[in-house]
Amino acid sequence: VLPPWVKERLDRGVRRISVWSAGCASGEEAYTLALVLLDSIEDFPSWSTYVLGTDINRSLVQQAREALYSRRAVSGVPVHLLERHLQPEEDRYRVAPSLRSLVHFDQGNLADARSPSRISFDFIFCRNVLMYFTEDTRQRALEGMISSLAPDGVLFLGYSEPITWVDGLGLERVSFGQTHAFRKEQR
Repeated sequence: VLPPWVKERLDRGVRRISVWSAGCASGEEAYTLALVLLDSIEDFPSWSTYVLGTDINRSLVQQAREALYSRRAVSGVPVHLLERHLQPEEDRYRVAPSLRSLVHFDQGNLADARSPSRISFDFIFCRNVLMYFTEDTRQRALEGMISSLAPDGVLFLGYSEPITWVDGLGLERVSFGQTHAFRKEQR
């Protein structure tokens, strides 16, 4: 998903990217997204980046800010990335300050339907969260996320969330290999 998106931005002279991990729990996904950006975008320091992780659970948001994870939590991180972006601390790992500085965390209720930021997001990840909501709450959450998408922004949902949930909400289904997501319909 990222390489063609970055190329298109560079062709337009734009070096800005914003990503929201909605329902981020203790922050692993938000840090992973920042790591992917940092590791995938050539000349990354010249880009303006904003990665936001939100969750309704205040204690999970605090854990995310602490950026300290068990060996099990980081077991899937490739060794070269682990050595570069995580620091061993007793029997756990702490996210390195250079990566931590890229990610912001805030408490937020997806059912509120208000954007957590004044920023329009290029990518929103809300994976395996909406399945716990009632239909009305899910609708409000989706409308809030869609209103937070940039004009060509992409929404990623989890595998457990039916694609029919976004029918009639102004999104078109897009595929990136075996990954499916939703982009705001171009009008």
